[in-house]
Parts: sequence; C-alpha cells; structure tokens
Amino acid sequence: MDAPACRVLFANQLVIDQRWAWRLSDPFWRLYFNRDPGAAITRQGRRQILPAYRAALVPAWCDAQGSCDSPVRHFYIHFETPGLPDAWIRRACPDPLLLPEDHVL
Repeated sequence: MDAPACRVLFANQLVIDQRWAWRLSDPFWRLYFNRDPGAAITRQGRRQILPAYRAALVPAWCDAQGSCDSPVRHFYIHFETPGLPDAWIRRACPDPLLLPEDHVL
C-alpha cells in the first residue's frame, strides 16, 4: 500500500491576535506551531489550548473555531491529502490533535 500523498498549499509565519477568530472547516489540513501562549481551538463546546512550542494538527473538515487572547507568534502549514476520501477523514479524524512534546521543536 502506498503512503498517502501530501500537497502543501500555504505556509507562513505571522503574528495572530484577537482578530484570529476563524471557523476552521475547510477541505485541507492545518499544522500549527505557536511560539507564545494565547491561542485555542474550540470544537463542540470543548476549548483546546494550543500551548507554546507544541505542534497541533487540525484535520480537514474539522468543524472548529479558532480564537486568540493575546498576540501569538504563529507558524502554519495548510496541506491536502489527495487520495484520502473526505468521508474517511471526517469519520477517522474528527478532532484537532496536539502532537507529543518534542524538545527539538
């Protein structure tokens, strides 16, 4: 079986603040990495803090809301996974995921 393909759509580093109040429900995945505390993702009433220096993965079609309490240095990659059916992504990956802590990051 072949590994799933990954196509990077956007990558950027910027500062987000209280104006970062986006609905995160798109056909692409997001990988977030923040250098400051203050950002969070809310899904189905559960608020998940995005800690500084910890990567977070937001699956495609994940119906969540981004929020920010203070300025945060934010790095993101938006990517898609051609070949993975949307229905499978919605069923198998419904929630944002904090990746394990990594001292290298």
